[in-house]
Amino acid sequence: MRPSEQWENLADVIRAIEPTLEAKLRLCQHHAPDPATKPVSAAIVAVYVSRIESALAAIRGGGKSLREDAVSHPNASEELQEIESWILRRKPNAPGRKLTDKDWDAFGNWFVSKMGYSYSRAREMIERLRNLQSSKGAPNKRTETLKMLDARIANEWSYMELANKMCDCGALKHTEHCSERIRKRLKELESFLKKYGIQVPGHPGEK
Repeated sequence: MRPSEQWENLADVIRAIEPTLEAKLRLCQHHAPDPATKPVSAAIVAVYVSRIESALAAIRGGGKSLREDAVSHPNASEELQEIESWILRRKPNAPGRKLTDKDWDAFGNWFVSKMGYSYSRAREMIERLRNLQSSKGAPNKRTETLKMLDARIANEWSYMELANKMCDCGALKHTEHCSERIRKRLKELESFLKKYGIQVPGHPGEK
């Protein structure tokens, strides 16, 4: 089998996740965050939409397009999943067939034999693709942390003001411990924004 045919076969398998990506794209487009009240969410969603559109274009372009995209964006599925983990929680109601165990086995064999991946690396890539299709939602409290940074920037709140208004510790009175805990949570989100070069206008300094 020629390499071009191998890539076309891979494209046929990957097309199974196309309806899921389309559903996620529609969800973001139809419920786009307001940049004035949710500046961070709006910036992340814009990057996420761009990544999904790129992935869909590669899938729809067939084997050649998929191969070019794999070379220029080797970590595309990993990056898409990380971006998604900050903004999506519920599972889209996407039509289309599910990949079978036979499909996943063929996928893994392809990564090992044609891409030169180790067995463990191939398993990691398969798991990432499974996650893209299942959309299990944001881990831990990422979506709540995103709401906090949105509110901090939109309202120009200090960490202490943020703690008094949005801390989820359950205490009746919030202390510096609460504000410091929130600050650490926001730093994780800010590191993510920096990693992907996501610019958010109006980010305040600490007050």
